[in-house]
Amino acid sequence: MIDLLLTRLANIEAKNNDGNTALTMACLKGHVPAATFMLDRHADIETRDNYGKSPLMWASQYGHVPVIELLCIRHAAIDVLDNNNISAIGLACLFAHVEAVRALLARGANVDLGMLPPIISACLDLRENNREGQDMSTFWARRCEIVEDLGEV
Repeated sequence: MIDLLLTRLANIEAKNNDGNTALTMACLKGHVPAATFMLDRHADIETRDNYGKSPLMWASQYGHVPVIELLCIRHAAIDVLDNNNISAIGLACLFAHVEAVRALLARGANVDLGMLPPIISACLDLRENNREGQDMSTFWARRCEIVEDLGEV
């Protein structure tokens, strides 16, 4: 479907009202084949939406490790900040995505970058960020695991 649209000269960088491109949406949803397809057709890996978030930031916020790996392999900038001065690793910590934090650490993410360094965001009690609906003891256990990983950097 995407290929058909692009052969009909659809703009690969077209944005919705939130400023998201097709690549951004693929990364936000964790769809590796669609993200790969877009990147293979030279979609802007550093595109930003109205919130200043890049595709890597959205993948990190939602814990989509395979997408994070893909974007890093394709040389996405890791240490950039969104409009709230939060980095990709800060978002992964804030939303308690342990494996996403590990993937970003393995790629050399700066743990002291931005207004909300990951060590702080990992410790915040933001119940609204518990989007997976897990009980709070599980949610806190994941945050403690992140803090331990950050301490090893």
